[in-house]
Amino acid sequence: MHWRVEDGIRLPMACLRPGPGYRMISSGVLGGGIGPREWVLNAQVPGQYARTDPARHLTELAAGLGLTGPGTGMLTAARVTDLVTRADEGAEAAVTTGLRVPTWAAAAAGVADLDLAPGTINIIVAVPVPLTDAALVNAVITATEAKTQAVLDAGFAGTGTATDAVCVAAPASPGTAAEDFAGPRSAWGARIARAVYAAVLAGATGYRPSRLPAVAHGGTTVPPAPVLTTTRAAGHARAAGAVGRGRGRGVRDRRAGGFRSGAGLGGAGGLLTGPGTAAQAGICNLTGRVAECPLDEVNRPRAAADPQLRVPPPARELLRASGRTLRA
Repeated sequence: MHWRVEDGIRLPMACLRPGPGYRMISSGVLGGGIGPREWVLNAQVPGQYARTDPARHLTELAAGLGLTGPGTGMLTAARVTDLVTRADEGAEAAVTTGLRVPTWAAAAAGVADLDLAPGTINIIVAVPVPLTDAALVNAVITATEAKTQAVLDAGFAGTGTATDAVCVAAPASPGTAAEDFAGPRSAWGARIARAVYAAVLAGATGYRPSRLPAVAHGGTTVPPAPVLTTTRAAGHARAAGAVGRGRGRGVRDRRAGGFRSGAGLGGAGGLLTGPGTAAQAGICNLTGRVAECPLDEVNRPRAAADPQLRVPPPARELLRASGRTLRA
């Protein structure tokens, strides 16, 4: 993590340096497109960011860090210090999540957003195998779908934000056969999807600004979750990481340290996939409370030798426990 001061404000930047020999696809305002890239910069800017030359701004920041060669850069008003990393069988994802203004991708024509406050989800993905150009494009689609799935599972009404960015990095490896596919049911696409989903869900569940509107989903209006203080947000993120592959083991975030020497983008631990995560999101949406270990068909006490079927209580009991009533 690097820091700078702009207009009297101390702002962080996350810089990932795989070095020469990588190809990337990026939607970043600097170095976007497909081609050789040696670094990725994710820089936080003030909420009232007003510069009209973001590519030049990122070029200046990169020069200040001593970055040389081709690279790609993104800007965000989200807290870069809250960057979340997750890994799945070699696929790594590093995500900063800002959801102040979640939006639907297909919005009605001519209808402006009610609130233009900043909020961005920036996603950086790395895989250890070369990808064809088509597979790189496919990986962007897969990462975007996984992001949207996580945003919805976290209880936000939207597919993301209007300024989200994504970058996928893969080694060039001349002479090595490149992967042709990166869709969600291909080997590497599935790993990318799980890593991105886990990272976005952890960031989204820890991001709860006040006065969120109610979420309309599936014909049911769900009341917003309560505002999380810093302590509660950390607890929520820990809860979201506690269920991985049906085992109640906590997952600790690790800061991105580059792709070299095994440091990579991701941290060790389980994943945020499977029924447990969905149960946590559902309980939070229903009761406004975070369940550290929801009861579902795959969870069991850590000391248990064999998994046992555990049925969650019905909605009426959950609501009664939270002091709410079930509406007809």
